[in-house]
Amino acid sequence: MKLVIKVAAPLAVLLLAAGLAGASAAVAAPLPPKDPYPAVAIDATICRLDALRVKKAKVRRDFAAKRYDRAEDSLNKGVGSRDDFRKAEADLAKLDIELTNAKYAEASCQLNKGAKPKQSCEVMSLELNRLLDQLANRKKVEASAKDAYQKARTIPQATAVERLEALEEEALIAEIERQETEQAIQDQRDLIKADPACKDFRSERPEVLPPPREVPPGNDAPATPAPTAQPTTTADPATTPQPTTTVAPTATADPTMTPGPVNAQTH
Repeated sequence: MKLVIKVAAPLAVLLLAAGLAGASAAVAAPLPPKDPYPAVAIDATICRLDALRVKKAKVRRDFAAKRYDRAEDSLNKGVGSRDDFRKAEADLAKLDIELTNAKYAEASCQLNKGAKPKQSCEVMSLELNRLLDQLANRKKVEASAKDAYQKARTIPQATAVERLEALEEEALIAEIERQETEQAIQDQRDLIKADPACKDFRSERPEVLPPPREVPPGNDAPATPAPTAQPTTTADPATTPQPTTTVAPTATADPTMTPGPVNAQTH
């Protein structure tokens, strides 16, 4: 007698089910990290350690961007794997977060040690915008991790148990870190709102809309609108003037000037 044992789906799979349905690797071109908001004047004579950390994070991010570009180019040409592109994309997003954090750490140091007195609203606003600036990359890391886990689940025979568990853990951690960032953003907003001194302080970076897309001349250029057709009315023959046709007079030929028939023989 053969004993059949049904193994229930792990809790982690159930937790990821909602996210996996719409999770797919993002392919949008990555945007470089923004400068801290509110803007803080940089004094090169102070916070030198933070400045070096920004420099190191920028070098790492720049080389990751090169690897991402190569992976994307290989994928588009059909010679690269989707997994290699996903890894390059996730690595770049993580280094974007690292560079964002380094920039905001330097700005906070400048604000605390600079000549300008420490302002509580600016300090809280820097932390809020640090979280806001990294949220998009948190979502990208989460989507990439869930995409890798979902694909590994579709071919369990080719994926070792340890590897599948590692991908599952990565996806869950990425989801929780995104949730942590969103909760921290809400907490920071509540903290700023509760401070009367920050009532009229613009604590979040103003949204900048992208410029309108310019359409180059050619087939893609918008067509010139056709003139509006005027309504056609039936003219009344009794009241509508008829066009006058000028007939040129017919000239009467002078018989003395009109050449006669030419004889075939010469006399």
